[in-house]
Amino acid sequence: MSDDNIINLVDRGVKLDPNTLLERAKDVYTHVVTLGWDETDTLNVRASSNLRNEDVVYLLELAKTIIIAQALAEDDDYE
Repeated sequence: MSDDNIINLVDRGVKLDPNTLLERAKDVYTHVVTLGWDETDTLNVRASSNLRNEDVVYLLELAKTIIIAQALAEDDDYE
């Protein structure tokens, strides 16, 4: 995977509440998956209607891989 494909999913320097984050995402993406805890602490996952279930799983696995790679890279920066 090239560095061009790695996107910072969590920017520790910027704090955004969920509503602001979603507002900033408007008109930016063609396919979207949202994942979060609702007011009753229930995990809620939603996807745009142009995604099949297998596409959602692929996006989540890709995001997981990127987050792990970034965490490992950050650990390397501190050594």
